[in-house]
Amino acid sequence: MNNSPKQVEYNGKVFETELKKKLLTLSLIEEDIGDITDIIGLDKLTDLQVLRLQYNNISVIKGLEKLTKLQVLELQSNKIKVIQGFENLTELKQLNLWENPVYEMAKKKFGGANYFTGEFKKPKLLVKYCQDIAPSIQKIQKDEAKKYVQKKIEEKKMLEKFKEILEMTKEVKRDEVAKSLGISSRELFEKLLKWKKSLPFILKGNLIIVPDMKDFIGKVDQQFDSWDNGEEDPSKKDMNNNKISGNGKNNGGDISQEEMEEYKKLLEDEQKIRMVFVIHKTSGGMLLNQFYGLEDIDDKSDLITGFLTTVSQWGKEVHSSSDDDALSLLSWRNFHIHLERGSHIMLAIVCDDPLTSQEMHDRILNLIEQFEVKFQKELQRFTGNVKPFEDSVSIIDETLAAVHQFPCKIDLDKLKKAKISAGIKQFFTTQSYKKNNFLIMDAIQKLIAGNNVPSEIEVYRDIYYLLDNQIISRYK
Repeated sequence: MNNSPKQVEYNGKVFETELKKKLLTLSLIEEDIGDITDIIGLDKLTDLQVLRLQYNNISVIKGLEKLTKLQVLELQSNKIKVIQGFENLTELKQLNLWENPVYEMAKKKFGGANYFTGEFKKPKLLVKYCQDIAPSIQKIQKDEAKKYVQKKIEEKKMLEKFKEILEMTKEVKRDEVAKSLGISSRELFEKLLKWKKSLPFILKGNLIIVPDMKDFIGKVDQQFDSWDNGEEDPSKKDMNNNKISGNGKNNGGDISQEEMEEYKKLLEDEQKIRMVFVIHKTSGGMLLNQFYGLEDIDDKSDLITGFLTTVSQWGKEVHSSSDDDALSLLSWRNFHIHLERGSHIMLAIVCDDPLTSQEMHDRILNLIEQFEVKFQKELQRFTGNVKPFEDSVSIIDETLAAVHQFPCKIDLDKLKKAKISAGIKQFFTTQSYKKNNFLIMDAIQKLIAGNNVPSEIEVYRDIYYLLDNQIISRYK
């Protein structure tokens, strides 16, 4: 025991083991640890007998494989959801999982627990269960590893092709790149957001611009090298770190003024959309509709019915003229209506103000493409039956991504680990957003008007980060 390490470091602070009741003990429950999410760095403490990890944010048990002498394990008040990772703890005599999501299930399955302390009466039953399922978990992990490797191979091929396209020219249209890569405009936009974290290119409207080709190629090759060496994606480094960053820096890298202006336009466009109508182009028949941010729809039945009639009839009339000559934007009452046509359908997007971002325009075209591909036969043979289209609202929601104008909620636990401005983090933590019922644009306006952040760009950058990482999501 004397040769075993006596300490471990978490977030720059050293924690010493100590002998308590003749048992080598390590306590990692102090508040200044910063909420441990992963059990790491304990594999050399092979003589450890007592481990206290109460009041943290641990959700998965791993990292205890070499602590075979462990007799006492305190894990109460964490976020453990599954029983696994205990298979090597054959000396375990005392286990506490009280105030974890898995506690009630585990208590029933593994011999019950002490009513007052929450300690399991038969912890060895739980250890035996983990030993029995370990082979199955290992197989799943191997399958997941294979999927991960295959995904990296596909990602590498796509990034290699992206590199080849940009090597020929420093400036290329995004829709042309999407076509060359064989993906939709929306899929490309999501990949560009990801690649932008580690690669030096600029998004300006519909253009992808490389200011320094040598630097760009070098960074792509560096990305390939990191994958080939089995390293973690550089853009995700520190994501598994326990430390909560307080430096106010987003891990998305530097963002240009032009790029941020486009993001701002897109986020504003997502909030403007109020109604979406999918209309059969030939007959003018209404196939599907979706409403956003409108309360008391029943009270607006006359307005909506009149609008449907107008647009449907208008759809019949415009079919006789060429799409190039047809109107693409009109105003009706307090709304602005964007009209876009495909081969078989017309989309009517009803907004508070005109849509201005290139990305939203691309999403609308992508929505038409998806709808026409999925319902090709039904649209060609349409006789008025709209039943086949009834369950396809999700296509509109997922493609236009306008659902954020519904009341939203924020995951305060994930927010703690988010790499965003300290002022924005404090704003969402201390304000009434704990009640999880707020509108994104309202929050943005308050942030910009207040003194929480130094710039408007920082607000939009961090809000996008929170949305992309599902820290902000729709309140249901």
